[in-house]
This record gives sequence, C-alpha cells and structure tokens, in this order.
Amino acid sequence: MRYYMKTTAPLYVEAFKEIRDQASARHRFFKQIAQGWGFDEIGMQEFSYPTTFYKRCAAEEKQQRGPEIEGFKGGERHHQDGATYFKYTFRRSKHASELRKQYAGAPELPAELQGEHFRSDMATAFCHRFQLPNHVFTGNSIGFALVHLLQGDILVCNLPYRDDNSIEAATAVFPEGFEEITERAWHAEIDRHNKAVKEAQA
Repeated sequence: MRYYMKTTAPLYVEAFKEIRDQASARHRFFKQIAQGWGFDEIGMQEFSYPTTFYKRCAAEEKQQRGPEIEGFKGGERHHQDGATYFKYTFRRSKHASELRKQYAGAPELPAELQGEHFRSDMATAFCHRFQLPNHVFTGNSIGFALVHLLQGDILVCNLPYRDDNSIEAATAVFPEGFEEITERAWHAEIDRHNKAVKEAQA
C-alpha cells in the first residue's frame, strides 16, 4: 500500500533543499574527478559513489565501442537524454583501486545516511529526518519512498506502508503541516511541474 501527501511548510521544504544541495555537491565533486579521467558524465545514486561513466560521442559516429581506458571496462554505445555516449564501469584492477582513492575528501553525507541503508538517496535522508516510512517489505519486494520538490516549493511524498496484521505493519503517518492527497493529485502535481519546466526551456 502507498499513501500520498504534500506540503509547502518551510520546515520540510527547506530541509529537503538542504539535502538536495548536499547531493548536488557530492555529484559535482565526483563528476569533476571523472572528467579528469576523460569522461563527460557519471551515473550514481544520489548519496553513493559513481558506478557508471559516460564518454560523449557524436551521433553520426558509426563505431559501436569506445576507446580503451585504463582501469575501466565496457565502452558500449548508450543513448540517454537525447545524447550518445560510450558507457564504462570500473574493472577489478589495481589501477582502478588507485583511481578510487581520489574519492577521499568527498562532501560529507547527511547525518541520516551515516551507516548502512538500502538506498542512499534524498528520499531516504528526508524520511529518516522526519521519521517517515522509507521502505516497507511486502512479500519478496521492497516498497521505497518517493519525495520530490516541485516548482512553487511544493513538496510531494509517495510513501509505502503495510495495512495487514503482521508485526511489521505500520499505519500511514501524516506529520503536522502535510495534507493527504490522492494518487491522481500526486500525478497532477508532477505533471504541472514538468509542463512548467518544459515551457521554461522552450
């Protein structure tokens, strides 16, 4: 089961902005390192470490694999966000281990993400900060929380919970300052945000 809520309360909006800024700082840090290795973009969970690396190539280029790069494997063509890249991952090698030592000095994680977590993302940090359900086991799967900050400083949350009779079951939690919305309203808020972003870019 999932439930949906939104808020414009500064307490929650500013907290999420702080978490988002921390995630952005880590992404910039790792991207700068990767650019020094010859890549253009990185793929990573928001508060984890880069796992994939992308080297841009011209769409008209016919080669199906990128150049060999020491410490990395792969190089297959990959299309993402309208651009074409060669996609790489680390090799298990001494050189790759030496490269990863450059990760030392990365911007600090939020206090809520110190230790082990199923996911190292902004939603997890936010939910831990305000004691909201971040993940729920259901059978063989895990339902995770989704949290987005939309235009107009509207924070929307899509949270998991269990309403059965098991010991792990938890009721929905609506902190003061949040209002419950329907799933349809959740999608409508996101659609409005995406439309506004697209119009601003036109």
